[in-house]
Amino acid sequence: MRALCVLCLLLTSCVTATWQREHRFQRPPSGSIGSLKPETDQLSDCLERLGAPLFVYETPDGFAIAYGWFASQELGASVSVPVSEAANASFAVRGIDSRMKGLVLFFGPRTELLLVRRGPLRDLTMGAGRTRPTYVPEEG
Repeated sequence: MRALCVLCLLLTSCVTATWQREHRFQRPPSGSIGSLKPETDQLSDCLERLGAPLFVYETPDGFAIAYGWFASQELGASVSVPVSEAANASFAVRGIDSRMKGLVLFFGPRTELLLVRRGPLRDLTMGAGRTRPTYVPEEG
């Protein structure tokens, strides 16, 4: 009897499945990121290897340039079951990985590369209410 009720509900309901893929911007080649040498490379060297950045920021001791890339895949399913003529009930299940990853390069006043930071772009550029990247020197 329960199986018949479930079958009746499924026959009168709407089931949909979706798969979406989205890519924005392009990740710089990993070899070019690994070849960056703080204290040696200049801005022109970095731009030649990585291309144009998404953002340029002023910092207290120079400036920073930021690169970002985005890739997401979403697989979803939803079921809508009519409850009455004027109403229906629905639910959806989704899984998504859509974090924009990034790279920020910090430069000194003479355009020398000081520091390279990688991670979620939002954390590198806007985290904790900042509107510009925060230069945090490496300890050691």
